[in-house]
Amino acid sequence: MNLISELKELCVGYKKSQPVLSSVNLALHEAEMIALLGANGSGKSTLIKTWTGLIPKISGNIYIRKDIKLSLVPQFKNINFSFPLKVKDVILQPRTARSFFRKQQFSRLEYELLEALEITKILNSLISECSGGQLQKVLLCRSLFSGASLIFLDEPLDALDTQSIQIALNLLKKETKLHYKTFFVITHNIDPEFISNFSKVFKIQNNK
Repeated sequence: MNLISELKELCVGYKKSQPVLSSVNLALHEAEMIALLGANGSGKSTLIKTWTGLIPKISGNIYIRKDIKLSLVPQFKNINFSFPLKVKDVILQPRTARSFFRKQQFSRLEYELLEALEITKILNSLISECSGGQLQKVLLCRSLFSGASLIFLDEPLDALDTQSIQIALNLLKKETKLHYKTFFVITHNIDPEFISNFSKVFKIQNNK
C-alpha cells in the first residue's frame, strides 16, 4: 500500500511547556480504516487538529503526500448550527466553494448514499432543525462528497443508533475499496464487533 501521511516524533498541544501528546509516530496508507482510542482529554482531538493544520505543532514532523486532500469531520457539538442553511447546502458547500458559478447537484451514486443514510428526506430542512444523529450523517456526507482522500472523523458515530452505525461503517469500507480513501476515526466504542471493522487500532495511554 502507498504511504499517504506520516507523523514522526510529533509533539502537540497548546503550550510548548505543556504538551498534550509527545513522540507520536504513525503512518497511514491508501485504503485503510484506522481507529484511535483513548480517554476523554487524552489528546485525540488535539492530534487530528494538528495533523490537519488547524493548530500548530510543537515539534516533530508531519508528512502529507502532495496529491492528498484532507477533510475533517469534527464533533458536531462543537459547531454552531444557527446559520439559516439547508442540509443540501451544507453537504455541497465544499464543491460550491471550488466552482462558485456552477450549479452543484448530487450524482446518482451520491443520492443512493444519501438514501441509505436517510438524508434525502431532510435535504431541504434547515441544519438547525436536525437531530444529533442527523447532523453526524450530514457532516459525514459532506466530507465524502468533498473529494478528500484522507478523512479524519472525530467521534462520528456517537449519536447514531446501531443500524445507522453499521450502515455508516459499511459505507466507509466501500469507499476504501472502490475509491482508495483512508479514514482515521476517533472513537470510544471498544466493542469487538465494532472494532473489527478497522484495519488498525491505536490507543493513547499515558499521553503517548
